[in-house]
Amino acid sequence: MQISDRQLAWFGICLGAILGLIPIFRDSNSQVKLACAAAVIALVGAFLIMAFQGTGPQYKTVSMKKTLEIVTADGSLAHLHREQRIRVRYGHLSEIWCRNIVADGNLTNLRIDGAYPDAFENTGCLLSICKKFGEPLFRGQEVTVIWTYDLVNSFPASHEALEHDVTPGMQHLELEVRLPQGRLGRNTTLHKLFAGEPAKQLPAPSVEKNGRVLRAKQKGLAEGSTIRLSWDW
Repeated sequence: MQISDRQLAWFGICLGAILGLIPIFRDSNSQVKLACAAAVIALVGAFLIMAFQGTGPQYKTVSMKKTLEIVTADGSLAHLHREQRIRVRYGHLSEIWCRNIVADGNLTNLRIDGAYPDAFENTGCLLSICKKFGEPLFRGQEVTVIWTYDLVNSFPASHEALEHDVTPGMQHLELEVRLPQGRLGRNTTLHKLFAGEPAKQLPAPSVEKNGRVLRAKQKGLAEGSTIRLSWDW
């Protein structure tokens, strides 16, 4: 856990207040001692709350809906729509990144809320894109960000999958796959993958529109896990 200068200053104030209470605590009657003990507990609790409030991810994902629409029957063109609702945890948030985007084929036409990304990062085969907010978002504020891109030659096989990596604080995830006319999903499965552990099978996705729409919803997500919706077609 990292402690900021502001938190250290508050810690010094709390420590000074506690040390100042020691003579009173030592020489007073039981009622005064009880009041002093309560004050010490309150000061320690306040410091712990402030210390942990500014650690970890700056925002959490309240909900995520990831929709994959495969446009062509041979899987050569697909469109991904990623709707992310976030809530700021502390401080001010001036930008947001969608990190480590990867696909078997090529990624094109990347957009964030319909606009060209403000920044890119490439790490090997992984691509990250950024949106900068016009005005900073502050603690408790929520906003929905729409990430979209096209995938070329990414779904050519008879067995395919849509995956999502669970980030800290994610509360709700929905995965949806829309198949093209004439291609129906079969043997649909949903798994949770975690590094170093066997894949865990989850309740099967729902199959709608006579096999052309596959949908899965998950809550109580484990940070660092990957949810995979698979199908044959």
